[in-house]
Amino acid sequence: MIQSLKFRKFTKVVALILSVILLLSAINYFGAIGSSASSADSTKKAGVYVTVKQSNINIKIINVGTKGKAYLYRSHSNEYFSADKIKGIITSGAAGTKLASYTCGTTKSITTSRFEKTGEDLLYCKYYLIQGTKIIAGPVYATDIYAPKGNVTLDTKTKKGVITDGTDPLSNAKDLGAGWTVMNVNVDELIYANEYRELKTRTVKVKQKEKRYTNAAKTKYKWVTKTVTKKENYWQWNKIDNSKRGNALRFVSGGNTYYFNSTWVKYYDHLVKAYTDAGINVTMVVIAWQTTNYKSYPRHLVYVEDNLYTMGFNTADSYGRNYWIAIMEFLASRYNDAGKNGLVNNFVIGNEIDYAFDYHKITQYSVSGNSIVPKKKANGKEYTYKCSLDIYMEEYARELRLANLAVKKYASGMSVSIPLTHSWANNIYDNVNHNSQVYAKMNVHYNSYAPKQMLDWLNKYTKIRGDYDWGIAAHPYCAVNYHGDVLALDTGALDKSEWTSFVYDTKTGSYINGNYNTSPFLTTSNFEVMQLYLNQSKLKFNGKVRNVYLTETGISSYCRTIRSFILHVS
Repeated sequence: MIQSLKFRKFTKVVALILSVILLLSAINYFGAIGSSASSADSTKKAGVYVTVKQSNINIKIINVGTKGKAYLYRSHSNEYFSADKIKGIITSGAAGTKLASYTCGTTKSITTSRFEKTGEDLLYCKYYLIQGTKIIAGPVYATDIYAPKGNVTLDTKTKKGVITDGTDPLSNAKDLGAGWTVMNVNVDELIYANEYRELKTRTVKVKQKEKRYTNAAKTKYKWVTKTVTKKENYWQWNKIDNSKRGNALRFVSGGNTYYFNSTWVKYYDHLVKAYTDAGINVTMVVIAWQTTNYKSYPRHLVYVEDNLYTMGFNTADSYGRNYWIAIMEFLASRYNDAGKNGLVNNFVIGNEIDYAFDYHKITQYSVSGNSIVPKKKANGKEYTYKCSLDIYMEEYARELRLANLAVKKYASGMSVSIPLTHSWANNIYDNVNHNSQVYAKMNVHYNSYAPKQMLDWLNKYTKIRGDYDWGIAAHPYCAVNYHGDVLALDTGALDKSEWTSFVYDTKTGSYINGNYNTSPFLTTSNFEVMQLYLNQSKLKFNGKVRNVYLTETGISSYCRTIRSFILHVS
């Protein structure tokens, strides 16, 4: 996470966010995937394939099922058939729109209009093939998408990069001969809400049953229904006329009008264009810092109100889904032309999402109000625990998928990336001992997930639903990221008595090893493990190793001692 323009406090206990983007030539870092967004080839296997053209969408079904009839349905990204086992925080099923019948075991092509009369772009929908109550294919998203622009990566011979920070960041980048930079775009200050909610009280009439005794001894009675009045709280949604804001920039997405803060837009325009003109490629980290100002930031985009640092983008909510699409369309449409506002070739969606509690917390309830988070006991207390990996990753995967579809709408060479910490095979902070003074008071379990498991999940389900060129934004700090003695601590040469809450390899005494299945951490000391992991055939996209962006790393002096400073600079 890089510091914002307003120098927000980011309590990651890292005294120095040097964050040089170190790039190892062994992996396909920062390399352009190519100018085509298609993952199809000339010899398609059995399945459902979705191609999005300028004005229509073609769905081709090849040899699915063996006998009988099935039906093709189109659904919004946050709509799921009842038989779908993974729905995120959605619990109820939705039928979607029936498009066509299909004779199983044959090949059929269906073409529909891309745009609804309302202006909605059906690019963002998914497709199911249903036989009876069974899903025989899907959900599947578009992977072959028309885009007016192709490659948006500038040609550079260096893999060196630095963050956009300080009073003269471009000058620093030029002095270092950098070809890459990364900057935050703070969504909480970028987009305006079109509505806000207000807690109000109303008087309602309700019917309730009560006993009416029929004898003096009160041994006999009958039930009667009585109408009573009572007060109840409710949320009222009020419209905001953003057209009257002095700095509101109008943007239409999906037939709806959204408004963006022109002051911040001009700031990002200036930065991106300056870097582009200097031949430096730009990665944008799309984040929303914690806020409860819902007269400015859309409440529909927020999962929960007790976020610590940054917030996830709630696409389970239909309004939130449309806001998120509008945000990504706005950015992609604005930064795909070197001659106008400049180029952004990659968007990192969120920050360190494996640390869910701090940076991407989702609700503990489903959209129907039922708890989806178990409770566990530890240290004599009951803690609210995290939701399953399936629920959490489905929510993030939807967010990432919609972002990818939005950027591919404008430039096939634009990509999106998932940001992860230096944890790896273990969800090392997933214990109540870590930072217990903070979290025990909140009666919660510190929720985190193992990055390797998250990438395994993402790869598995994007392959099933339509693969695309998602990348990884890695943060390979030292095992204890605010410590300066990197190699000694990573390899176990340093006394670990003060780091007992961190997981390490008990066989070697090290926080790292060379095995991508077991290494607790991926740091600068063993980052070749990422290459070994991504070089597996099943992890590749179209036969190519996925892009990795080292968007954050650095060394801290840890404490104010001469020894710490020497370790830091060495």
